[in-house]
Amino acid sequence: MIQFNYLITLKTKTAEFEAIHHLHERVSGFLPLLEITPVPLKWTDGETDPEKAKTPREHCEWIIEQAIWAQGDRPFFLDGFYVENVERIGDEEPIEFTLSRLYERGARPIPVLGIDRPEDYIEACHRCGRGTYAIRLVTNDLGNPEELSETLRSLLVAVDVKPHDCHLIVDLGDIVPSSVAIIQTYLPSQFRDLPQRDDWRTVTFSATSFPPSVSDIEPYTLEPIARQEWELWRRIREGDNVGRCPIFGDYGIASSELSILDPRQITIAPKVKYTDKMQWMVCRGQAEPRKKTTGSKTVVPPRREQFARLAKLITEEQDLFSGDYFSWGDEQIAKAADGDGSASLQHWVTIGIVHHVAYVVQQLSSLRET
Repeated sequence: MIQFNYLITLKTKTAEFEAIHHLHERVSGFLPLLEITPVPLKWTDGETDPEKAKTPREHCEWIIEQAIWAQGDRPFFLDGFYVENVERIGDEEPIEFTLSRLYERGARPIPVLGIDRPEDYIEACHRCGRGTYAIRLVTNDLGNPEELSETLRSLLVAVDVKPHDCHLIVDLGDIVPSSVAIIQTYLPSQFRDLPQRDDWRTVTFSATSFPPSVSDIEPYTLEPIARQEWELWRRIREGDNVGRCPIFGDYGIASSELSILDPRQITIAPKVKYTDKMQWMVCRGQAEPRKKTTGSKTVVPPRREQFARLAKLITEEQDLFSGDYFSWGDEQIAKAADGDGSASLQHWVTIGIVHHVAYVVQQLSSLRET
């Protein structure tokens, strides 16, 4: 029996796998939904278009190894919508190749389906599936309850299961501040009208209000970004006649968008994202100039020094910092503030995710107690 109180959606990237690995040392009650990222690209000087850095087989084999290392034999959702149209690996769809080899290695992935997925994708999941699925609904799926009911019924028939064999995820993806008031108005009724609402194995609400970019934040200042998805979920939880309360889900410290950047065209500033009660507190440093400008007097400090300064912004706020014993991520922030931190951008993504998950799990535990 799979039990979880919190669903976090993550891309299959190194920092995210590192975060899952560290989280299992101290934190329980969460379940990852892993989105298989597209085959990575590489850019060559003098060439306009990128080329694939790996074959689909190499990419999926790397994901398999990382998932087993990070998640072990714990269950997780696996969504392959980014590789739905990628070339087959031998005679298998990429999602089938990945799922079947994870099962062979003792892992416990649960395929994620959607009502708009290609028939080949659905059939591939069914061929190697173990009789349990997640069905991920998006905003456009929720408009007509009768139509949704019929579509879900057809999907269940296609994979030969009943609602009690499936986890239902209502995923709003990115939400922007201007849409929150409208969403608050119709969201409780949409959950109230979900087809066979009480028959699904679990029902989860998921969304994110973290912006795709924080480049407009002034360097070395702490800026709040509201966690709108947390407030929306609480509205559902406290609403009238909603019935079964959905599990809370989000995207951690990220937007739902997948960014594919040309490293020849951009440089990335150090950033620290720290989750608090109703908001994230975000601070950023300075990016190295992409090209050295003759006569420029701008001096950008080394990245390690920048991260130390950003970490101090967090640790010196007594009402904000949870303490170095709160999570592995907080321990790393405290070390960085003392000058013993990492200069790796990837490492700081891991730090932010670990603190976020630990914090949300604690928030949910406190709500249950009250």
